[in-house]
Amino acid sequence: MAAKTDKKPHFATRDFKDAGTTRYFERGVEITEVTDGEMANYAAAGLASTERPKSPAEAEKAALDETLG
Repeated sequence: MAAKTDKKPHFATRDFKDAGTTRYFERGVEITEVTDGEMANYAAAGLASTERPKSPAEAEKAALDETLG
């Protein structure tokens, strides 16, 4: 079992499956029980972020609001 850290939570930026561990991560869900190395790899690949991603509907609304002012 992986060590739990006291660092900021990270969230999956999209649905993905780690080919090495075969674990599946769902977009917007906090990533837990991974090693620091695994988390560093996910973050470097853009698969994890400390900011929870917006839902598709929220992202579309924000884009419209920005466009329309």
